[in-house]
Amino acid sequence: MAELFREIASARPSQVSGSYIYALLPIAGEGLAVTTSGDELLFLHKGSLRTLSRHHDDVPKLVSCMAGCADAENVVICGGGDGVVALFDVRTDQRISHFKIGKSSSVSLPQQT
Repeated sequence: MAELFREIASARPSQVSGSYIYALLPIAGEGLAVTTSGDELLFLHKGSLRTLSRHHDDVPKLVSCMAGCADAENVVICGGGDGVVALFDVRTDQRISHFKIGKSSSVSLPQQT
């Protein structure tokens, strides 16, 4: 038997026209972290989907992945196609650190015989 679901909330949180959501991540309290194709990191309220804050200029370019931190539920980590990984503190609503990772070389390792 099919279950029917009813919508309890909807929103269009991105300010970038035509953008879509890449990832959703539950964060501390009643929050959700969201990355979009508009190179944004958004913090939303779970119940209302209201945008609590928006990060655009301090997010890695071509942001495409996001993860939480097992030991720190107030930290969101996101990375982009520009090789930058950024850490955001949900409590202060700020980027707290960032670093750039290098591209891997295409050098083949010698085969073992």
